[in-house]
Amino acid sequence: MIKTLYDPAIKEEGIKEGIRKGIKKGRIEGRKEGRIRKAQENVLNVIKAKFNALPDDLKDKISKINDEDKLDEVLIEVVKSSSIDEVYKMI
Repeated sequence: MIKTLYDPAIKEEGIKEGIRKGIKKGRIEGRKEGRIRKAQENVLNVIKAKFNALPDDLKDKISKINDEDKLDEVLIEVVKSSSIDEVYKMI
Protein backbone atom coordinates (compact mmCIF):
# COMPACT_ATOMS: atom_id res chain seq x y z
CA MET A 1 0.00 0.00 0.00
CA ILE A 2 1.31 3.47 -0.91
CA LYS A 3 1.34 5.95 1.93
CA THR A 4 0.32 9.50 1.17
CA LEU A 5 0.11 12.73 3.12
CA TYR A 6 -3.50 11.85 3.80
CA ASP A 7 -2.43 8.75 5.72
CA PRO A 8 -3.00 9.49 9.43
CA ALA A 9 0.36 7.97 10.42
CA ILE A 10 2.25 10.15 7.92
CA LYS A 11 0.29 13.21 8.98
CA GLU A 12 0.99 12.50 12.65
CA GLU A 13 4.72 12.06 11.98
CA GLY A 14 4.75 15.39 10.13
CA ILE A 15 3.10 17.10 13.07
CA LYS A 16 5.62 15.57 15.48
CA GLU A 17 8.51 16.71 13.29
CA GLY A 18 7.07 20.22 13.18
CA ILE A 19 6.81 20.28 16.95
CA ARG A 20 10.42 19.08 17.34
CA LYS A 21 11.66 21.79 14.99
CA GLY A 22 9.61 24.42 16.82
CA ILE A 23 11.00 23.39 20.18
CA LYS A 24 14.57 23.45 18.84
CA LYS A 25 14.08 26.90 17.33
CA GLY A 26 12.57 28.14 20.60
CA ARG A 27 15.56 26.88 22.56
CA ILE A 28 18.01 28.57 20.20
CA GLU A 29 16.13 31.87 20.41
CA GLY A 30 15.85 31.55 24.19
CA ARG A 31 19.59 31.04 24.54
CA LYS A 32 20.30 34.04 22.35
CA GLU A 33 17.91 36.19 24.37
CA GLY A 34 19.59 34.98 27.57
CA ARG A 35 23.03 35.94 26.25
CA ILE A 36 21.76 39.40 25.30
CA ARG A 37 20.20 39.93 28.74
CA LYS A 38 23.43 38.85 30.42
CA ALA A 39 25.49 41.20 28.22
CA GLN A 40 23.13 44.05 29.13
CA GLU A 41 23.52 43.23 32.82
CA ASN A 42 27.30 43.19 32.46
CA VAL A 43 27.34 46.65 30.90
CA LEU A 44 25.01 48.02 33.57
CA ASN A 45 27.04 46.46 36.38
CA VAL A 46 30.29 47.91 35.08
CA ILE A 47 28.76 51.38 34.77
CA LYS A 48 27.41 51.18 38.30
CA ALA A 49 30.68 49.87 39.72
CA LYS A 50 32.85 52.37 37.87
CA PHE A 51 30.79 55.52 38.34
CA ASN A 52 28.76 54.67 41.47
CA ALA A 53 25.65 55.64 39.54
CA LEU A 54 23.26 54.22 37.01
CA PRO A 55 20.82 56.82 35.71
CA ASP A 56 17.47 55.40 34.64
CA ASP A 57 17.67 56.87 31.15
CA LEU A 58 21.06 55.26 30.56
CA LYS A 59 19.73 51.96 31.89
CA ASP A 60 16.80 52.22 29.47
CA LYS A 61 19.09 52.94 26.51
CA ILE A 62 21.29 49.94 27.24
CA SER A 63 18.26 47.71 27.80
CA LYS A 64 17.12 48.53 24.27
CA ILE A 65 20.36 47.29 22.68
CA ASN A 66 19.64 43.77 21.44
CA ASP A 67 22.82 43.06 19.53
CA GLU A 68 25.48 41.00 21.32
CA ASP A 69 28.36 42.48 19.33
CA LYS A 70 27.20 46.03 20.04
CA LEU A 71 26.88 45.23 23.75
CA ASP A 72 30.44 43.85 23.75
CA GLU A 73 31.66 47.07 22.14
CA VAL A 74 29.75 49.16 24.67
CA LEU A 75 31.24 47.19 27.56
CA ILE A 76 34.77 47.79 26.30
CA GLU A 77 34.08 51.49 25.81
CA VAL A 78 32.58 51.80 29.29
CA VAL A 79 35.72 50.29 30.76
CA LYS A 80 37.87 52.74 28.78
CA SER A 81 35.72 55.80 29.51
CA SER A 82 36.69 58.29 32.17
CA SER A 83 33.25 59.77 32.80
CA ILE A 84 29.61 58.83 32.59
CA ASP A 85 29.21 61.63 30.05
CA GLU A 86 31.53 59.71 27.71
CA VAL A 87 29.28 56.69 28.09
CA TYR A 88 26.26 58.78 27.10
CA LYS A 89 28.06 60.08 23.99
CA MET A 90 28.96 56.58 22.90
CA ILE A 91 25.45 55.19 23.21
